[in-house]
Amino acid sequence: MPRTRAISPAQKDARRNAILHAAAELFQNAPYEQIIMQQIADRAGLAKGTLFLYFESKEQLFLTLTVENLNRWLDDLSADLHAQTPPLMTLAFTRLVERSLRRQPAPAGQTILLRLLSLHPTRLTQALNSDSIDKITRPLHVSLQTTADLIESRLPYLQPGQGQVILRRMIALLIGLPGSLTLTPAEDSPSDVFAEFSAVLNLQLYALETLHRRKSATPTTAN
Repeated sequence: MPRTRAISPAQKDARRNAILHAAAELFQNAPYEQIIMQQIADRAGLAKGTLFLYFESKEQLFLTLTVENLNRWLDDLSADLHAQTPPLMTLAFTRLVERSLRRQPAPAGQTILLRLLSLHPTRLTQALNSDSIDKITRPLHVSLQTTADLIESRLPYLQPGQGQVILRRMIALLIGLPGSLTLTPAEDSPSDVFAEFSAVLNLQLYALETLHRRKSATPTTAN
């Protein structure tokens, strides 16, 4: 059957999404290094040349896929935070974050977001020019700021700007946490990446909360 050309914006969006979906499906069963653009094109039912009309390289495609999945999680987390009445206790916050991560798409039992983050976004950007990176990541900056503002407004001990710091630390934890690919551990293994993530995040936030309480309890010395 001859392939039809995508003409309307809706058709182009549908084709772009089909490409991203095909790449995500392949990534569930094969390491990034083993995936080639021809496989993605075949999976999406497209000619390889058509694929390059939408994504100039595998790095650009997977960075886009990473950003879109990260945005999906941030939007989900922001909705949860928005529904909470401040102030929010640290443990309640970390449990809320953990639940939002567990809800992310997990075909084949593995959360695609964590697998993508394990590639480390900076690794993907090394092969791209600054204009391409900016175009892909621009929506992410908005999502990061929105979520950071909500975190800051819900945790009463955070100082201005610390919501952004906490959010970036959360993403860094997801990138580097040991065992981040073992999302459905064997029965004889206690490893659970989300529980580990929540525990580490708890420690960091409790440290900030304790420091804030000590500063608040310290009497000011009159001049």
